[in-house]
Amino acid sequence: MKKRVWALYRVSTDRQVTEEDIPMQRKAVHQFMQSKSNWVLEKELSELGVSGYKKSVSERDKIQLIKKGAENKEYDILLVWKDDRLGRNKFEIPFMLEYLKKNGIEVWSVVDGVLNKDERHEDSLVSFLRFWVAEGESKKTSTRVTEAIKQMNEEGKWTGARVPYGYEVYDTNQKHPKHEKTMKNIRINEEQSRIVKLMFLLVLEKGYGADRITNYLNECGIPSQSGVKWRNNVVRRILRNPIYKGEQRYGTTYSNNKLKPVEKIKLKPKRDDLVIISDEIFDEVQNIIDSRKIQKDESEYKVVAPSKYLLLNGLAKCGYCGSRLFVDSSTKTKIKKNGEKSSYTYWRYICREGTNHRETHPKCYFGAKKYDYETEEVIIETMKLIELNGLEEAVNESKKLKIENELIVRKNIIKEIDETKKQLEALKKLIIKIAMGESKLSEEYVEEQINNKEEELKEYQRRLDECNEKIADLENENKKTIKIKSELCNWEEKYRNADWDSKKTMLSKVLDSVEYGDVIKINFNIIINELLKQSM
Repeated sequence: MKKRVWALYRVSTDRQVTEEDIPMQRKAVHQFMQSKSNWVLEKELSELGVSGYKKSVSERDKIQLIKKGAENKEYDILLVWKDDRLGRNKFEIPFMLEYLKKNGIEVWSVVDGVLNKDERHEDSLVSFLRFWVAEGESKKTSTRVTEAIKQMNEEGKWTGARVPYGYEVYDTNQKHPKHEKTMKNIRINEEQSRIVKLMFLLVLEKGYGADRITNYLNECGIPSQSGVKWRNNVVRRILRNPIYKGEQRYGTTYSNNKLKPVEKIKLKPKRDDLVIISDEIFDEVQNIIDSRKIQKDESEYKVVAPSKYLLLNGLAKCGYCGSRLFVDSSTKTKIKKNGEKSSYTYWRYICREGTNHRETHPKCYFGAKKYDYETEEVIIETMKLIELNGLEEAVNESKKLKIENELIVRKNIIKEIDETKKQLEALKKLIIKIAMGESKLSEEYVEEQINNKEEELKEYQRRLDECNEKIADLENENKKTIKIKSELCNWEEKYRNADWDSKKTMLSKVLDSVEYGDVIKINFNIIINELLKQSM
């Protein structure tokens, strides 16, 4: 009578799957079966990417299927390539073997032979020791892999994660140090990188959010990485991913696969060969996105509110109460001389507070066509007054004085730190003298003084870090100046040639707000006001 055989194959990582580990196990099992004339292979079960150490028997679907099949007498022999394919848990696997034995199932390994023969007491101990060694090897392997990945992350190397949009995998033709294969890496995909640049520019120059970018890409027929239509959450992830400025993220999840907060995610060293977006553009886009989550008066970046008909939507305020003005419209119908009817929509700003408090609001509706045109012309004429020729020199002179002051402050802080460290060292030596009976001071008093000095050191260090940050910001001021100069140069010409969305973004960068009431009041931002003062 032929014996019915079930075979189990397992690999613990996706990488093993790609290296065809399962086909190798299957081949070995089939060759072994040829030596057993009275065996017939009825079922083959595969576990892909399942750890035999981390995954409990109760969590492995195929093991549960094997147990159920044993209970129902569906097979006679369970065959594996090696004993560790069953698992590496020193407690669970011996019990699993015993369970199958009690249900009349023999467990065989191509490499190790029968695994659950009729055991004496000492054989049970040997079985336990075998899986104890396997579990230990699994732990060692895990430690080696973890350390290797850590080192690769610290060196900025690609570790085989999913390739972000804008990049592609290529073969380096460099031999792997441990395996018979070559190393892989990632590089910029030129076609996709142009789309990434477009996304960032749509935020920067037109004020688009993720939803509008998604619609734009889909309308243009640009496929996503998977070849289907774009989704807004995918666009948001791209706009937030620092890899586009050359810094890969790693350690983004906890061991339970729960996402870590942004501040706990680590970045690999910068790789210039992966830079698609400059630091300046990436950081400015982050500021624009962040500004949409907070109140406008708390941010230097003004939200560009989407509207096809109101140029200053998001910037316009009521001149009577200071409330934000909203979009409103009314549709009217005209009858021509020939009796033909035609309708048109009249777009306007509305103060919602004013509709309920007419006594304090002489006006609560402001026609967009009239108010936008008048405001726009005043802004253009005002921007012409800005003189940019001496801008860099004036900023550099001011910056030089500020840096000199901060350097003096830093020098004094460092002096205080050195002096406090000397005092702390002297106090620690007193503890030894007290212990040897060479000082009359109490140990409690000296410990209190040591704690005080350590707190002082922390405060000095905080002030030093703050000072260094100010100096770094001041040294970067020149980049900001060049950027401002570039944006304001030929501002009128750029503005008049810009499309609607670009005009709205340009206005948001020079205005704080506009107020509509009995008169139009235009509030430029701090930078523009300073430049206007210097130009007068």
